[in-house]
Amino acid sequence: MKKLFTASNGEHFSVATLRAAFVLLIGVALASSLFVATAPMATAANMSPTQMIQSQLPQSKTMASATKTEFLNATCSAVKKYREVAPSITKAAVNAHADWKREILHTVITCLGPDDCDLIAQDVAAVVSAFPDEANALIELAIELAPPCRDAIGQAPGGGGIGIFTNVPVNQSLPPGTIAGGGGGGFNPEDTRLTICDNGTSVVVFSSRLATYLTAHPGAFVGACVVTPSTNR
Repeated sequence: MKKLFTASNGEHFSVATLRAAFVLLIGVALASSLFVATAPMATAANMSPTQMIQSQLPQSKTMASATKTEFLNATCSAVKKYREVAPSITKAAVNAHADWKREILHTVITCLGPDDCDLIAQDVAAVVSAFPDEANALIELAIELAPPCRDAIGQAPGGGGIGIFTNVPVNQSLPPGTIAGGGGGGFNPEDTRLTICDNGTSVVVFSSRLATYLTAHPGAFVGACVVTPSTNR
């Protein structure tokens, strides 16, 4: 005969009944934990890039009311947390605060780290696409912050703005007046283009950006890189 347990109200419960109730409680607990674990992922999938930034701000702040520091910190947290959509987050950030575009680009590159050049290039392209008239300055800033990603940044959409010729052999001079990307992106067609030799790589920049470029790249000089007998044979 199965043992019975008597509750305070006089009802009897068998061991089998108690075992079934215990199993049911375990199932409910596991289901609850699974829901808690998957809820953030489901939420992220349904969030827009703007909402991803907003979710990292202090509760009392919005993207419009946040201070620059709060906004940049939130952008940093967002691109790190949702790395796979970092370029979209970056574009949402610069669209929200155009005056902070340089600081936003600086923050994004710093927070993503220098290891993923393809992702950094996509983020740079996202900013450049929003401000094509400032492509030179933005790309130069990106290269200063992530020198190992120079080639990737130059090849990204909009990256031809400073005329980085990533496929040119060392010390090979370029045809005068040429520029990568055809000089598009909203630049002044009357702005003179100059060839610069930067660490053995021929680069073409607009004259309006010459001083800034030379300051940011010590050792670079105006003029095409010269072919020597020891190279390009």
